[in-house]
Amino acid sequence: HRLLEQRLPQALRHAAVQRLARLPELLDKIDCMSLADPQQRRGVLLAHRASGRPEGGRLVPAFLADADEDVRLLAAKWVADQKLAAHRAVLVDRLEDPKLSVRMYLAYLSAMGRIDNQDVSEMKMADHFVSVLTDPASSSELRIMALRQLQAPHWRLTVGAPDKGLTDAAAQHGFKLA
Repeated sequence: HRLLEQRLPQALRHAAVQRLARLPELLDKIDCMSLADPQQRRGVLLAHRASGRPEGGRLVPAFLADADEDVRLLAAKWVADQKLAAHRAVLVDRLEDPKLSVRMYLAYLSAMGRIDNQDVSEMKMADHFVSVLTDPASSSELRIMALRQLQAPHWRLTVGAPDKGLTDAAAQHGFKLA
């Protein structure tokens, strides 16, 4: 797994991932969660995914909980691309994290949409964010995260005035709602 280190050229790391994916006996011996280098953990994740073996799929919850955001992002992409419905509950749980980055919020939400065979186009995602914004039951953190996802004015935001909770939360994060 030294061939997966950050300091090595990307082409060499890619070749190492592909080779490791074809050597299940070696791949199974690597305790990826004990690797200090996140680049190595990313490489092991990619090797497990490329191997197509069910043993790798059992590691997905650990990858979704990894300290490195890029590892979590790759795990969410794996779940989305393969529609790994067994991991949907983990995604739902991760969405409740108030410290979740906007990038990961979108990744987890997209993965859930793919699992549920829903449209995850930009417009459908924008509709979801507006629903979160206009739902008074949504937490301020969640509403701000949804607001950050909206790239341009959305037709549903022009109807009615935002409630005081959203206006106050937006102001704390540098947004001004008119």
